[in-house]
Amino acid sequence: LYPLVVRFYNESIGRVVTNLLSIPVMNEISSTGKNIFDLLNQELSNRGLNWSNCVSFGCANANVMTGCHAGVAAYIRKENPNIFISGCTCHLLHLAAGKANKELWVDVAQVLIDVYYYLEKSAKRQKQLKLMQDTVGSDTQRRHGVQHGGFQRRYTVAGYQDLERGAAGPSC
Repeated sequence: LYPLVVRFYNESIGRVVTNLLSIPVMNEISSTGKNIFDLLNQELSNRGLNWSNCVSFGCANANVMTGCHAGVAAYIRKENPNIFISGCTCHLLHLAAGKANKELWVDVAQVLIDVYYYLEKSAKRQKQLKLMQDTVGSDTQRRHGVQHGGFQRRYTVAGYQDLERGAAGPSC
């Protein structure tokens, strides 16, 4: 499945909107850059849209998507040389944060979890945190929950969210 999401200016409501255009299924055996591009190109063509009107393309950071020679981005650039290709910033930030974390003497993720549970167990500490946030003019708000899931962990602690999700892709 290759969800195709479009963002455009809707004149009738006077703002930019984001819509799921389609979720085409790859019928080819191999998900090569060419096959994926052909699938996306067909979806756009079926709706009277073309790459020359597209200003950017956002995708996963895998070579099959962002590759300069045989990735989807390479085929899109043949259709529109001025298009901006953006890999997933969340995934790139996640990789950078992971590498930086390995250089630290403390496990930042564990510290965030510890802080969360320290605050969670005491209404008094939560009240003190709220008072401190109000004092320093913080516009953050306390959110509940520590979630662990698969490859992506998200820690929400006292208004701080761990940015373990991803920066712009390569430029060819």
